[in-house]
Amino acid sequence: MASRRTLRFAHAADLHLDSPFRGLSALSPDASRRLHRALFQALDSLVELCIENEVCFLLVAGDVFDWQTPSLKAQLHFRDGLARLARKGVRSFVVLGNHDPLAGKGLPIGWPDGVHVFGSSDVETVFVDGPGGRIVAISGISHQGPGDVRNLVSMFPRSREDCFHVGLVHANLGPHTGHAPYAPCTMEDLRSRGMDYWALGHVHTRRVLSRDPWVVYPGNIQGLSIREQGARGCYLVEVEEGGAISLDFRPLDGVRWALAEVSITGVSHLDLLEEAIEKEIGRLVADAGGRALVCRIRLTGCGRLYHLLGKRDAAGELVARQRERFSGGTELVWIQDLVLDCLPEIDLEARGKAGDLLGQVLRVADSLEEDGERLEESLKEVLAPLYSHPLARGVLEGPGRDELEQVLHRARGLLAYLFEGRDA
Repeated sequence: MASRRTLRFAHAADLHLDSPFRGLSALSPDASRRLHRALFQALDSLVELCIENEVCFLLVAGDVFDWQTPSLKAQLHFRDGLARLARKGVRSFVVLGNHDPLAGKGLPIGWPDGVHVFGSSDVETVFVDGPGGRIVAISGISHQGPGDVRNLVSMFPRSREDCFHVGLVHANLGPHTGHAPYAPCTMEDLRSRGMDYWALGHVHTRRVLSRDPWVVYPGNIQGLSIREQGARGCYLVEVEEGGAISLDFRPLDGVRWALAEVSITGVSHLDLLEEAIEKEIGRLVADAGGRALVCRIRLTGCGRLYHLLGKRDAAGELVARQRERFSGGTELVWIQDLVLDCLPEIDLEARGKAGDLLGQVLRVADSLEEDGERLEESLKEVLAPLYSHPLARGVLEGPGRDELEQVLHRARGLLAYLFEGRDA
């Protein structure tokens, strides 16, 4: 327990209440309902965490809701959670992001006393009485609309030197975050304001990008898809009387997304492969600590099973067997899919040095893999007709770099197999 003169607060972001879990259309209705409750359970866990740790206040850095028109259930659940905090003397400070901008069509629900939702026209500053007579200043601004491209950070005032000053904003820091460039800013923008702590939202992976000043993304409180693997939660922040700051990540997620990676190298029979898969999934179940688990199986390496796994329906049948194996437990374990990132028993490095067509193709693939930006440009151009199609827009998400690298990896293996690996 920290001393009474230690300032403690919680920093959360990207709750995305009402968000659909993507890629789970094959779930049973019961499993689907259990997963969709996870977002609200993560919010409840956040409230419990704040109360148990006696925080002075909670910061929520945008995208509370997943839609501009959030459901009544989502709005009331969020309001009730903040009301519970207010009854315990915990104040809440909220900015809205690109998913739930201030211009959205939320219902006119009144906020409890002790809750401050920042406006979108100008940066506001609110003063809070901290422990030991300390004054804390919290400055923040919400997004006006769903495509707010203002540099919101540049609108912040210079930090006050007579108090601990927090900047609260939903913003995209830098050009390579993997997220849409809403409210773009640079590290220079953040440092120029003189804040002690920047509480950011928008990027779903937790990151501490600077300690002078502190620039922090807590990530989202619940992973939403297989892209968002590992623990999700918030930061507890403690500020000592002398100004030293420490962060403690606390997981809040009720559903854990994970990758079960198994190599086929040296595996001679399918039953041995199944044993390896079951062992890896069992390890992930234990790591999840009683949470529901949704995982992807990724088969890697080079081996004689490659040609069997590539046959029609083989991967689907293997997934179905694993789903049956892990069904019926006290906690939900769902195998989402299986990805073949394995290769036939062919020395691709040696073949890439040959002067024939396959060697030339493999060398091109190697050069693309080494140059990530050129890979993105090349494959996104090829895939553009699919993702820009009227029926696909708004349904399919554009591929990230990791997914494009998987496409390249699988294409290389498939070409090698078609050229000379059929009998491997």
